[in-house]
Amino acid sequence: MTSGLIAVHAHLLPDFYVQQATAAGHAHHDGMAGWPTWSVRDHLDLMDRSGIETAMLSLSSPGRPSTNRAPTAWPC
Repeated sequence: MTSGLIAVHAHLLPDFYVQQATAAGHAHHDGMAGWPTWSVRDHLDLMDRSGIETAMLSLSSPGRPSTNRAPTAWPC
């Protein structure tokens, strides 16, 4: 029997996103000392250890810039 637990606030940080955000000047997002490490495997392991069946993922801040930004905005 599964737990049915759902994490409704979880972030993903793929390498390409961290690289692009850092290159765009976001080395210390949200006042943190740096970007935490993240991987699919580690996230799934955390979910298994915590009894979480489903996670609703979103990108961490600073997020993706809107399309009305200057062409120099970092792509994601």
